[in-house]
Amino acid sequence: MSKPEGRVVLAKLSGELLAQGNPGAQGWNVDAVNNVGHSIAEAYAVREELGICGLTFIPGGGNIARGAVTREIFGGTADGNGRLATIQNTLAIAATLTRLKIPHVIMLAQNMGLRDKSYSLEEYSAASAHKAHQVGKIVLIAGGTGEDNKTTDSAVVFYAKDYKTIFSGPVTIYKGTANVDGVCDKDPRKVGEGEEPAKLYMRVGADYMLGDYVRFKIVDRQSLEQLADSDLSILVYRDGGALNLAEVMRRDPRFNKTSEPIGTVIVPRLAEPVFYE
Repeated sequence: MSKPEGRVVLAKLSGELLAQGNPGAQGWNVDAVNNVGHSIAEAYAVREELGICGLTFIPGGGNIARGAVTREIFGGTADGNGRLATIQNTLAIAATLTRLKIPHVIMLAQNMGLRDKSYSLEEYSAASAHKAHQVGKIVLIAGGTGEDNKTTDSAVVFYAKDYKTIFSGPVTIYKGTANVDGVCDKDPRKVGEGEEPAKLYMRVGADYMLGDYVRFKIVDRQSLEQLADSDLSILVYRDGGALNLAEVMRRDPRFNKTSEPIGTVIVPRLAEPVFYE
């Protein structure tokens, strides 16, 4: 199989992005779902300009199923319920892309085995994703990795590693969040009056974050452990507002020199984090 040129992008989409404007960031908000669809459409529009040969999105499910509550209700089947939540979010995004006339395919994590005559759900494989990108389609992957005790944060690293067996160009990962600008030296949402504000890292090591994980829960431990044992990196940024994925891809500090804060690049290993100047 020939390997395409250019870089491929995998982006984790927080489920909370689909619920912005709702109390507790739960459920769906029509405007929020449309905003996510338009953000993906804008990224799709600039892909050739930026030398990107494929866009893949892995939606989370936190707006529908949250860990502790879901486990209390569903017990041993809570992980399966979480995977179903990601499928619902993927279908909501796909519906918006259909209205925007953006070509896409929905792929389902292996081991899921879900069938529904209302939807076209193709089982994921790197080869199938490769073919979809070759004909200009966005790939949406639902169901996380299809395994228990795995998060969608870790799923995006899992799929990025799998993509590297097919794609010859750089495989770049993005994680859009709803609440923070990136990785900071402390939680900016918990800074008290009169305290020093949180400082945003430009670059930080996954190994450094794992060493003091209590401070760095913006990316889950599984994802960081996988990242530390790879040659990949993740750019964490606040999705919406002044930034969307198209702008972040254009200004990505992994490919451009920038002093303007746009998020944090998490690399596998780095002795000391680097702040924005």
